[in-house]
Amino acid sequence: MKRALLLCFFCLAMIYLSSQNSVLTLKKAVIKGIERNITLKENEQEIHKYHSQQSESRTKLLPVIESFVNFQDNVERGVTITDGSNLSNLLYPITHTDIPYMQNRGLRFNTNAGIQLAMPLYNQSIFSAMKISDKLLEISLLGYEKAKEDLTIEICKIYYLGQINAEQILLIDQNITALTELSTFTLAFHQNGMALDVDVKRVEINLENLNMQLERTKVEYNQQINLLKYILDLPIESNFDLESVNTSEPTINLESGISSNLYELKMLDAKKEVLLKQKQAINYGYIPSLALVGQVSTINSVDKFGKYFSGENPSEWHHAFYWGLSLKVPIFDGLSKKYQSDKIQSDYLKTQMAREDAEKKLNVQYLNLVQEWKNAKYNVKRQND
Repeated sequence: MKRALLLCFFCLAMIYLSSQNSVLTLKKAVIKGIERNITLKENEQEIHKYHSQQSESRTKLLPVIESFVNFQDNVERGVTITDGSNLSNLLYPITHTDIPYMQNRGLRFNTNAGIQLAMPLYNQSIFSAMKISDKLLEISLLGYEKAKEDLTIEICKIYYLGQINAEQILLIDQNITALTELSTFTLAFHQNGMALDVDVKRVEINLENLNMQLERTKVEYNQQINLLKYILDLPIESNFDLESVNTSEPTINLESGISSNLYELKMLDAKKEVLLKQKQAINYGYIPSLALVGQVSTINSVDKFGKYFSGENPSEWHHAFYWGLSLKVPIFDGLSKKYQSDKIQSDYLKTQMAREDAEKKLNVQYLNLVQEWKNAKYNVKRQND
């Protein structure tokens, strides 16, 4: 019997505890947001894309090996003209005729197959592209950190607004309780001729206004809770409460000014470096490039297509192999690189101006926020007094 009572008591305790809302602290909210937010997951995929782009730029240094098979039907066979003087000298005692030229007509069907190799040995454009891909990955990582920072600020704003509304609900409840008692006393005074009817109505109107304010504040609180659920990617049916407001004064150094390590400024600096490297890559296009090349192939020619399938008078397969170095020296490209470089220079100057403007704007925002902070701190002190 005692065991049954203990089991029932334990089950009731578990049901009671499960019915209570858990408390979601600000730290837990930020951690959950970073782990579960959909926007951050999209940014992670963007970083993965730039990682792949970085690896792709490095593969340009690896050799490229290709196999090929070609079949050619020379419907109208071409003629090759060669020097016939040597043959003419040999046959002149017999023919007494000069043969200055000789005409050779190739066979109609040609087949060749083989393997080609090409590997860059020196190409500054490839090395420059690798550096650009590294910088683009760095910008992507900075963008991810900036998104985390923005998400943290957004969660903090919503969390603090929710805390304020929760405190307002408690204060309004206390005011409603006090005003309800005042309404009871005022009505009793009115019934005994010690208060006017207008006094009773004034208290009732104030009580009604507080009830309306309470309902409006509850709606705002629920909206902020639902917005937190969306940002943290929590089920809409989940229930939790927020921590009570901490009224202790935080220690903040407001005289340090903005930091040069802000992600907004670092991203613009990285973008400037990318533009400089892109301009450098264009200039590298004027530098010669060197590559290792090679090919192993075999070729076969016949005059009739049917000989491919019969053993009659088969043509031999002739093998060929070569390797060498391929040097490409740019001479004139129609001023294409010059105009590309001018365009990137304009983008660089625009980015530089945007960086200066962003720094000035952040300084103005910082000074305004410092003034708002000092004003809010002064108001809190006055309200406490």
